[in-house]
Amino acid sequence: MLTFSIVTVSLNSESTVRACLKSVIGQTYPHIEHIVIDGGSTDSTLDILQEYRHSIAHLTSEPDDGIYSAMNKGICAATGEVVFFLNSDDRFADNEVLDDVARNFSSNTSLEFLYGNIIWDLDGRLVAHKQPEMITRDFLARKTIIHQTIFAKRSLFQKTGLFSEELRIVADYEWILKVFLAMSPVYEYLDRDICVMATSGASWSTSWEPERRLVMRKYYSTFEILRNRALPMLWRRVRGSLRETLRR
Repeated sequence: MLTFSIVTVSLNSESTVRACLKSVIGQTYPHIEHIVIDGGSTDSTLDILQEYRHSIAHLTSEPDDGIYSAMNKGICAATGEVVFFLNSDDRFADNEVLDDVARNFSSNTSLEFLYGNIIWDLDGRLVAHKQPEMITRDFLARKTIIHQTIFAKRSLFQKTGLFSEELRIVADYEWILKVFLAMSPVYEYLDRDICVMATSGASWSTSWEPERRLVMRKYYSTFEILRNRALPMLWRRVRGSLRETLRR
């Protein structure tokens, strides 16, 4: 039967990693290997990981060169047919996620990439976000598919290569562009919640637009970047300023 490799990257995650581990253990689908790549935590994260060591197939704790370095270690350690990244401050939306995903992969053996919806945890307030049914070139210029909703065949990484470790924040976005704009994979959208995603990570607290534009230039013309990204963002800022001025 289909086997999942769930890769969790952690660093000083004592306040969240237990919920992450429990959400994996709670899955009703049985064929899971949980891979945890810790960056050398100095809090009680490792103690918590040892509590659940019986449910972790592969555990490494050592300094790394950033989140994508750790994620690449997880891919290299994976033996499952399908790889999924569940960060240490995230958790599955419910216990039947992997059952539903496995059913889709089993019914379409050529499927390489499946994604669903996300729930954002905004300081305890859960906000559901539905992703588009179709992934188009223009959509990827404007936005992206959230990687905590993506299940990818391990063979897909063998075709594309690993995440770029030269990028600090948007290497997952670059990988998605490579997959869809250079390869055209067999993919499906599953209209169900996949993950509850924390909003305290680097992608929420760091300005990543310059790095994103750098990546986009590999795949998009200047006109496409202006039309789909730069001008809409400028318009949103101008509109927000106008609204604030009118309120005053």
